[in-house]
Amino acid sequence: MIRTFYTPPENFIDDERVVIKGEEAHHALRVLRLRVRDIVRIVDGMGNAFIGKIARITPPDSLTVDIQERADSTDPKAEIALMVAVPRPQRMDFLIEKAVEIGVHSIFPIIYERSPRILEGKVTRWRRIAISAMKQCGRARLPEIHKPMQLHAAIEHFADYDGRYMADLLDGKPLLGYNLRRKAVIAVGPEGGFTDTEIEMLDNWKFHRFILGRRILRVETAAIVALTIFLNGLGEL
Repeated sequence: MIRTFYTPPENFIDDERVVIKGEEAHHALRVLRLRVRDIVRIVDGMGNAFIGKIARITPPDSLTVDIQERADSTDPKAEIALMVAVPRPQRMDFLIEKAVEIGVHSIFPIIYERSPRILEGKVTRWRRIAISAMKQCGRARLPEIHKPMQLHAAIEHFADYDGRYMADLLDGKPLLGYNLRRKAVIAVGPEGGFTDTEIEMLDNWKFHRFILGRRILRVETAAIVALTIFLNGLGEL
């Protein structure tokens, strides 16, 4: 089994060599006990994947890889963003992991008016979870995980998006009833639902309302189900 490691574009020396540092190198050398001449897969988080051979190990935690060929990735071509309420910490961790595996393009954690708490300082942890999920599922593009923000601040990021959709508990039609766009954002509110002010704001930005069925879902369940239905409808799952 070829192990996958993430290293950002600035660690590529040229088209033939790349350096792996930090936690990724530590995992390769101290946990997996990889050695010179072992074959690895490298992803840069920008959609590029490569197969290479470990050429040099520089203690304590750095290794140089000679790139041998490009590799495939499982990244969808569609750019689907999630604008989602922040649930409790463990549930948010789960949401990020599964959304990355399914194929999300970016995640905007939203502090809605009915959000139960404001979570700050979690972005570094969420990004580590996203990196791990990206490697596990074969992707080469690292979804951007934004810091928690208010709805009005997030919504402006989607002015040029072809499709905007909002999960509604009572009103709307199934997602597959729409002509789904390949550059789109899905808004999922807190478990208390959107407030009237938030609904008015989303309506003004022409978000299409959709329902996910008769049962009331938790935030992370609704986000994962909506993303799965959307990407499956585009043939990108």
